[in-house]
Amino acid sequence: MFIFSSSLPNLLKHFINNIIWVKMNSSLHKICEICHKQFDADYRVANRQRVCSELSCQRERKRRAQQAWLKKNPGYFKGRYPQLKEKILDRQKKLRTETAKELSADSQPSATIQDEITANNNSLLSQLGAVLTIQDEITSKFIISNRQLHQLKARLYKTIEQAVFNGVNGTNYTRQNCFSPLN
Repeated sequence: MFIFSSSLPNLLKHFINNIIWVKMNSSLHKICEICHKQFDADYRVANRQRVCSELSCQRERKRRAQQAWLKKNPGYFKGRYPQLKEKILDRQKKLRTETAKELSADSQPSATIQDEITANNNSLLSQLGAVLTIQDEITSKFIISNRQLHQLKARLYKTIEQAVFNGVNGTNYTRQNCFSPLN
């Protein structure tokens, strides 16, 4: 496994590649501070990793780290709530007044918008009604023409005389003989 160019001597390339391979593939065995089981530390953070990769151990490590931080910074969260509460209430008051102004200013145009929407809906409904009447006319004409076609077929079969076909060896076959299910 050679990574570097051929300008370096072969012995040096071999030495550097072996160091990189050992660094990446060597595992450092450690004992978990939470569950006290042996684990292989990740080679990238092996000198800092103190806990195995189990989820329960990771959660416990995070909890302990947060407690330690709170011990180092005991007054960090104290006394902040009244200031935050005041900022939050001021912001809510400002938003309420802005939305009230917008609603009062927009009350007049909303009626015209509703009128436009109603007019547009009425025109769409009238166009849809026209399409539906055209569709009904087409359907009725189709039904009538289909009925007429069936009537024409029935008349055709009733009025046709029995056709005679010249068969093999001079035998004459009628239409009924040719198409009857018995033959």
